[in-house]
Amino acid sequence: MLTLVLLAALAGTRLSPWLVAPVMAVAFTAAWSWRAASTDDGGLWVVGGILVLLGTAAADDRMPAFP
Repeated sequence: MLTLVLLAALAGTRLSPWLVAPVMAVAFTAAWSWRAASTDDGGLWVVGGILVLLGTAAADDRMPAFP
């Protein structure tokens, strides 16, 4: 996760935050889903993945842009 944070900080300084925020939401959700799918036998990781995507996307809209 630290790598994802560093990548977001670097990308935020070089690219538009409007591009970085959705990409980071998808990247975080993909990482979370991969880990959750490997440990879940019931299939509820799909529901969790959708909720994580919605939550990270909503949080990205409220975060201040990188300077």
